[in-house]
Amino acid sequence: MARASLPACAEARAVPSDSEARLVEMLSADMPGYEFGETISRGGQGIVMRAVQKATGRDVAIKVLRTGHLASENERVRFFREVRILAQLRHPHIVTVHDSGVAAGLHYFVMDYIHGWPLDEYVRERKLSIRARLELFVKICDAVNVAHLRGIIHRDLKPGNVRVDAAGEPHVLDFGLAKVDEQDTLANTKDAAITVAGQFLGSLPWAAPEQFSGRSETIDLRTDVYSLGVMFYQLVTGLFPYDVSGKFSDAVRNICNEEPRRPSLIATRIDDDVDQMILKCLRKEPDGRYENAGALAREIRRYLSGEPIEAKRDSGWYLMRKALHRHRVTATVVGLTLLLIVTTTISLALLYHRERAITELERSLRVEAQEARQQAIDARLEAERQGRIKSEVNHFFSGEVLAAASPERLGPSATIAQAMDAAAGLIDESFRDDPIVAGEIHLVLGATYLGQGNYDKAQQHYAASLRQFRDRLGADHEATISVGLGMARLHEQAGRFELAEREFVEGLAALRRRLGESHVEVHEIECNLGWLYARLGRWDDSEALCRRATEGLMKLVGSDHPDTLNSMNNLAMILMETGRADEAEPLLKSGLEAARRVFGPDNPSTLVSMGNLAQLYARLDRLDDAIAMSSSCLDARRKVYGGEHPSTLLMLNNLAMLHARKGDADKASEFLAEAYEIANRSLEQDHPTRVSITSNLGALRDRQGRHAEAEPLHREALNAARAYLPEGHAYIGLYHSRLGQCLASLGRGDEAAVELRAGQKILSASPGEERNAREAQAALDQLEQSRGVTTESPPSAE
Repeated sequence: MARASLPACAEARAVPSDSEARLVEMLSADMPGYEFGETISRGGQGIVMRAVQKATGRDVAIKVLRTGHLASENERVRFFREVRILAQLRHPHIVTVHDSGVAAGLHYFVMDYIHGWPLDEYVRERKLSIRARLELFVKICDAVNVAHLRGIIHRDLKPGNVRVDAAGEPHVLDFGLAKVDEQDTLANTKDAAITVAGQFLGSLPWAAPEQFSGRSETIDLRTDVYSLGVMFYQLVTGLFPYDVSGKFSDAVRNICNEEPRRPSLIATRIDDDVDQMILKCLRKEPDGRYENAGALAREIRRYLSGEPIEAKRDSGWYLMRKALHRHRVTATVVGLTLLLIVTTTISLALLYHRERAITELERSLRVEAQEARQQAIDARLEAERQGRIKSEVNHFFSGEVLAAASPERLGPSATIAQAMDAAAGLIDESFRDDPIVAGEIHLVLGATYLGQGNYDKAQQHYAASLRQFRDRLGADHEATISVGLGMARLHEQAGRFELAEREFVEGLAALRRRLGESHVEVHEIECNLGWLYARLGRWDDSEALCRRATEGLMKLVGSDHPDTLNSMNNLAMILMETGRADEAEPLLKSGLEAARRVFGPDNPSTLVSMGNLAQLYARLDRLDDAIAMSSSCLDARRKVYGGEHPSTLLMLNNLAMLHARKGDADKASEFLAEAYEIANRSLEQDHPTRVSITSNLGALRDRQGRHAEAEPLHREALNAARAYLPEGHAYIGLYHSRLGQCLASLGRGDEAAVELRAGQKILSASPGEERNAREAQAALDQLEQSRGVTTESPPSAE
């Protein structure tokens, strides 16, 4: 549900063409939320770099405009046009823009990184059947039709601008040359710079005849249909419809004058219906083609379902007109002869049925055109509203926040954090008449504070944003749901699990009302809520939700989709925690292989999979495998997150405990002491990672016989866990048990017995905690025997 922002206006400065490393350094300094990777492409407008959005782990591509004297006005216009167009196109098969603006004085926008292959390469390498190619191509047509419904003409459709991901899903890219309907608000005076009369724009082999006329008014939605026809021809034959390999003038002459060879003469596997669909797309006159990409998509679906296609209805008349034009004299004689042969009754019947069919088709097309126009108007109005909101937000941050940071107001040592605090108090008053803008600004501030780990201030702004959206837009509006789910994730990160549950449950119910029971976003939140239930010890609810999410995502987006991999990982960990490691292992292994293949070795999703598999190895007592996997994961997390991130500290903690189990107390102590020192400095006292590290350090000190040092650590962990976990959670039972064993070692038997009984009671009722329950019972039995008391051990849960 991310909403893209429009570019801010700023004075750009030139970047030396030989200083790409410096460019990355500059952007990294101004965009700390992204980890920059390799350069994907370099072009006339600038460069595109791969990056990872640290907060979400999402792989993205960041396009940076070549600036200063290196970029022409046309290139700047095309750059901003592409951002504006992509911001209003929401479709699974169109690349999504997530953010845009200015960093280090350079215009940029952030979009999805599609890890995949160009369309022609994918089809060639996978050796797809004709049917599979058509099923893939129809999705591309659907995506292009989303643009067509908004009056947007791509003008540069070609296989290189369609990438197919590992799940076999296509994504349409590069709207930099797009033309917008003359009635669209995007078609302002500046945009005229890229449609100068007489200028050819596009890629020659896929260009339609009218693109060479030099008259932009001749280009419409059917121009894209022609380009799709060339791609269609290539998909089934592997060749172009005409020779386009020679001189430019020769290629243009062939495109404008030569009739394409029938595809079935090249690829014998296809039938006459496919021929007719392709040839209809490739007609020289736009009037003879499909009206738009949606009409082509419907035609292909009719063919795939075995229904008659529309192209067959008049293809004979089209060919006859061509023949009559070439052989007018002969055709006249033949025509007179035929008129004498064909009876009047048959002729009238044919004409009647033909005219009736044409009338029905025209009526259908008129209705469809009216609906498309209304959708385009609605989309333009929404784009205008979003543009105004983004403009107000940008103005607030470039004006109020920076003004608040001035030395006159906050002193010479003012920080951005202080400026944000000072400006935050102005939001509701400044935007009293525009609460939606106020809500957007609160949301940006909330996300900023969350990124800094300031949970209390983040919650204040998320709550204010949620209140504004819910009051003005309603509980089921996309923006309201998105903010509510953001609040849920905030509570979860802060360890406030019960508050997180409430927000997740409300958000999930709203999503189901809005999107239905089976939708990617619905299953994603089911997975998140399922994992939260696991952290609360509600294992049955947790497993049920994660299974539902995994099965639903498998059907909708396939096994290699990030959401599917995340859901598989969560389900595997639930199985492991409930004592079913044998079921969890194949899920974790396949998930890690897929993550490495799809995302790469250093992606956060891959690192989560590595850590989970290491835990499984530890649970199965394969300590060498667990230590090797954990060490690799720790190195990668330090590289990706830094040394103080909770994920890095958690892996440091896990590695320490593995060394302790193997008998290397010195190495375990070294790792845990380092983790404890960093956690005390960087995490709140009741943060789950800090609590786990504190308890584990106490247990290690007990093993070393340093019980007096261990006691305060155990009490700190127990008290902190009670602040965010419900009574009866397995971790609270474990911390009671550890404190009891420590007190027993200190000779404080009465206190020890209370803690051990409390721990054993909780652990014996917790699935997957049989080992810890037995240890607590054994410690209690030993204590009672030493005191001369006989007790009957309660049964452990199976």
